[in-house]
Amino acid sequence: MKKVLTAAAILLLSFGFLSASGAEESKAEGPIELSYWGWGPHVVGVNETISPAFKEMYPDVTVKAEALGPWDLMDKFYVSMVSGKGAPDAAQLVRRVSEKYLISELLYDFTGFMNEYDGQFSEALNRDVLSVDGKYLGIPLDYGPSALFYNKPLAEKLGIDVSTIVTWDDFYELAVKISREYPDLYIMTQYYPAGTWGSNYYRMFMQSAGANIYDAEGKVIRNNQKMVEVLEFLYKLHADVKTLNIPVNDPLMWEESRKNNILFYPRNSYFSGEMEQQVPEMDGVIHTIPWPLWSEDDDPQYTGNWGGVALVVPQKGPHADIAAEFCKFFATNVEALTQHWYTTTGVPSYAPARDNIIKDNTNETFAKGLMEAITVREVGPWYYTDWAQTEKILGDGLDNMFGGKLTPAEAWQWTEDQLIKILGR
Repeated sequence: MKKVLTAAAILLLSFGFLSASGAEESKAEGPIELSYWGWGPHVVGVNETISPAFKEMYPDVTVKAEALGPWDLMDKFYVSMVSGKGAPDAAQLVRRVSEKYLISELLYDFTGFMNEYDGQFSEALNRDVLSVDGKYLGIPLDYGPSALFYNKPLAEKLGIDVSTIVTWDDFYELAVKISREYPDLYIMTQYYPAGTWGSNYYRMFMQSAGANIYDAEGKVIRNNQKMVEVLEFLYKLHADVKTLNIPVNDPLMWEESRKNNILFYPRNSYFSGEMEQQVPEMDGVIHTIPWPLWSEDDDPQYTGNWGGVALVVPQKGPHADIAAEFCKFFATNVEALTQHWYTTTGVPSYAPARDNIIKDNTNETFAKGLMEAITVREVGPWYYTDWAQTEKILGDGLDNMFGGKLTPAEAWQWTEDQLIKILGR
């Protein structure tokens, strides 16, 4: 896939780090402690599950994960990677915005490993760690595919058979009917204002429809009728259905959830762990079904994705080789990934681990039936070109639409125009 030269690569030239030599493993004898930067439940998973499992293979190696905020980590890692000072031995990156970090001279090359495991990781995820010169500079560890979460006791009380929801048209018809009969009940939540972060919520719908903002060459797809159709549907939900419209991370959602006032939650897999933290008293209440299709004839049957990390190793670190072995282990050890799933509810990218979780009858996530609901869908292709800037422009366009300033078609035309004008795409 063709990519433009990133600003990071230009900055790299100014630092003079164009040596292509690989990292040398430390010759020092004795125990090695590898530093790992992460955030949230991944840090707990590394320290309590993954590191002890890795130590069984490498008794002299301990991996210690340090918790940072995800965006602080991204900024700090970028500076340390380019300057060559203060970098960890390994780190996780927010995969959807990792493009500018993929510099072959600075990150460990996992191409041989990824080729060896060809077909075991989703191609849609692999694309996110592929550098401009065709090298895999990271491993897609996990991802957050979408499912339709729902309050099962509430659905049963209302006499709703969720198995009848196959397409989004099915969902819409049911949602309109319920809204008329129970006007005080929220059918679902929507992020409005969407803003930068919330735009990724709506992107799950776009991705599952097989739509895309950019083509493989990084150019904006003009006159994008498929995207207009998705926006028209999202606006129809906003206008015709009782939805709880909130900014991202608004605590009102948890308050209404506790009151059993929300029926459906179109969310990614991480939402299960989030609910476990925020509303633990709802254990056993929330169940899942597969993300609805846009047509019963959809082939392949896509879902959207929001979230997921890439494992990377600074090439010039003193322990780069053993750190790379840790990342390979982390990404492919079925037993460790199975335990990690119940900690993070980030779906393992490694297919055998997903299969093992489905067979595992000894444990369950907070949201019931989650892995089964997820694995019947494929992650739709998506190009995260200039994503940090794109998600802001997309969010502004959505807010113009939901705020009634623009029709869906006008909102998408405005978004296309802004992407071309501001990003030169």
